[in-house]
Amino acid sequence: MVARLRTKRCSGDKAINMISRQWTCILKEESSDQYVNFLNKVVFTEARVLPGFIEASILKRNTESGLEFMIMTLWEDLNSIKAFAGEDISIAMVPEEAQHMMVSFDKTVKHYEVVSNSRSQSLF
Repeated sequence: MVARLRTKRCSGDKAINMISRQWTCILKEESSDQYVNFLNKVVFTEARVLPGFIEASILKRNTESGLEFMIMTLWEDLNSIKAFAGEDISIAMVPEEAQHMMVSFDKTVKHYEVVSNSRSQSLF
């Protein structure tokens, strides 16, 4: 499911939709550094070569359930995400290697159309 908000990023004279893909997991505390390294060296490295990939961020916070990580990637459009995630973009892609570092993880991801960010202009 995609929450559709109206926005575009301007690239010269061309307007580009941007989609934020967001997903969370609870990590084993001892796996925090290993997981960040895995994302940077494997997942984000693979994503960087795909057309339409813009950027990725890793956020974390302590919760009652444990150390929660949110992974946010930014893409030009939904078709770019399909090249990364497959036809059903709502399904979380969690490699087995990463699953061993986790207590739990979302089986699905959320997608949001970006309204505005510090590098774009809102259409409103």
